[in-house]
Amino acid sequence: MHHLPLRRPIVLIATLMLWAAAHAQATQDNSPQANNQTPQSIDVLLHDGYQAIDDSPYTALRHGQHALNMARQTQSLQHEADALKLMADSYLAMHQPDSAIGLFQRAINCYNLLNAPLHIAHSLMGIANGHLQLQTADQALQTLEQAQRLIDFEKLQREYSTDKLEKCTTRQAERILHARYHIFIMMFALVALSIATIVILRRKNKKIKQLEAKNAKATAYTQQIEKQIVDEIKKREQQQQQLAQKSKLESLGNMAASIAHEINQPLGGISMGIDNIMIKLQEQNCAPDFLKPKVDSLFQNIDRIKNIIDHVRNFSRVQKPISLEQTNVNNVVRNALSMLTVQFEKHGVELVAELDETIGIITADKYKLEQVMINLLSNAKHAVDEKAKSPMAPTNYRKKIEIKTENKNIDVIITVRDNGVGIPNKIRDKIFDPFFTTKDEGEGTGLGLSISYNFIKDILGNIKVDSREGEYTVFEITIPKI
Repeated sequence: MHHLPLRRPIVLIATLMLWAAAHAQATQDNSPQANNQTPQSIDVLLHDGYQAIDDSPYTALRHGQHALNMARQTQSLQHEADALKLMADSYLAMHQPDSAIGLFQRAINCYNLLNAPLHIAHSLMGIANGHLQLQTADQALQTLEQAQRLIDFEKLQREYSTDKLEKCTTRQAERILHARYHIFIMMFALVALSIATIVILRRKNKKIKQLEAKNAKATAYTQQIEKQIVDEIKKREQQQQQLAQKSKLESLGNMAASIAHEINQPLGGISMGIDNIMIKLQEQNCAPDFLKPKVDSLFQNIDRIKNIIDHVRNFSRVQKPISLEQTNVNNVVRNALSMLTVQFEKHGVELVAELDETIGIITADKYKLEQVMINLLSNAKHAVDEKAKSPMAPTNYRKKIEIKTENKNIDVIITVRDNGVGIPNKIRDKIFDPFFTTKDEGEGTGLGLSISYNFIKDILGNIKVDSREGEYTVFEITIPKI
């Protein structure tokens, strides 16, 4: 019975050591290295990209784009996040902070799903650098403070695990030391060890419970914040979708005359064809060689009407947030022009289209891209109409709008130019803000350019404007061939 005082502390020590070992193994299993089962070639692309980012950020961007495609194919969320971060760092090196900030935000969304706070902190520091390039110091400081809080929280967890392991190691050393002298002072050592171990374990258990309570509180708070962020993102996506649909319906309303004209043409052909067939039937002179081409022509016009209705229906339906596919930019531009040509003709606008047939294919949502084209062309028409009404317009003024596509390295360039009223310098920085418009009440909602800007950013593109008040406005869209 005199051995019982030793058994309880030994069991408690062994239990604590096993718990620490299990926790260390669980931490190791949850590390990025254990979960990294994506192809090695993605790691090589990311490594080469960061090697090239200082000397050739454009090359680094291409490595990041290829790594992003491979990560999506292999469904590797870790590598998708790393590729987005590489592309964001490349844009920072190219002094394009707007594109960099958007990509850092997408990387943070992935790292949130991976529960990787240090990666999130690094991406937040990248966003802060982007705000510094944009000279928005307040936003940069707020972002750095968020990153610091994540780093402090991660450091607290790491110090907690290290402290626990060191305490277990110290107790093991004490047991070995006591074992060396147990022959000489066995009874005294057993009693002293029992008392000391009980006191230490009680204190340690109290400290562990306090730390576990703090950890549980921090975890619950983090989960609450993450849930709020996810809910807010869903609300933002729903709002963006509703605004985009509102803008589409507004565009369709403005294009009603053009759509009616497109349908009336084949309807006229059908009507004339049926009249000719009825006349031949009355004359009893409806031979097969006359009837067959007439019927074929009727069906061709019917198919044309069907295609027009299908296109309008697909354009006006509610699109999913992301619906990417291989898209021919020139076909998108032609579809947009077909819905606006009659409207432009009625307003006396000269429309010039110069399409480069060598630009190739891009990855985009063709209906959203078509909406961007319609928004830009409609704004250009409004600009030339306003200039024609102005008493300052030249007497020989002719309304003119040009749209051009161009192949440039790994990018596709789309340019829309008009010789309208231009954009004043004082409002040029506000034109992409939601609900900002210079049109009279009832003529516009101020959503077109805002939605267009977000669409282009979603496919990793860029949109910029150049204008001189009273002379011209040029919108240039750059889309990568990803």
